[in-house]
Amino acid sequence: MRGLRKIYFQFIAVACLQGFLTMLALGQEMNREMELILKNFISVDLSDSIRMVQPINLDEKNITPALVGKTIDFFLTTRPWWWVENEPYELDNPRGEFLVIMNRFSKEFIPLFERLVETQYPRNCTNSTLLAQVTQGFDSFGNHFYEYANNKGSFQSAIVTPYMVGKAVSFLDDEDCVHKPNRFECAFLSATNCTYPDKLTKVRILWLIRVY
Repeated sequence: MRGLRKIYFQFIAVACLQGFLTMLALGQEMNREMELILKNFISVDLSDSIRMVQPINLDEKNITPALVGKTIDFFLTTRPWWWVENEPYELDNPRGEFLVIMNRFSKEFIPLFERLVETQYPRNCTNSTLLAQVTQGFDSFGNHFYEYANNKGSFQSAIVTPYMVGKAVSFLDDEDCVHKPNRFECAFLSATNCTYPDKLTKVRILWLIRVY
């Protein structure tokens, strides 16, 4: 029994380390508080649980709704088989113990999500093909999802991402999106851990561009 526990602990430790390295690969910095919260998320993800209920003490030093939300984003970026039912927001001004609640999608969807993560967040960005849909604006989010689904079906081995440049974005005001080369990321999580080529920021027409 002790041997099994030791193996299980080592498995958890390696998985946690891999999770942290993945997050660091996204160009994000994590503090100690975020690492502790993320550890708990990952431990539940590695179990057979279909529901995650994590108490967070927002009265602790440096634990804020914004920090918790950022950690949840880290977790979901490469684990899209979870969806959030409850999380703290600055507008709610929560205090004391708060429950972060997430639910796992049905098992039949997990292989699809895993394949999506493998292509969108590859270990080697150098040998990956980036297929970017460049635009100055669309009528709705729905159009972006439609184009993404079509391109993902046609270019299954490529990283597919919308790339929005300029100010003509119908559903984002200029003040809502600053210091982001890809305005689409102001409304969604990063589509990939790979760096967008500089040439994308110079494109000003609606087009599909393949960058190797």
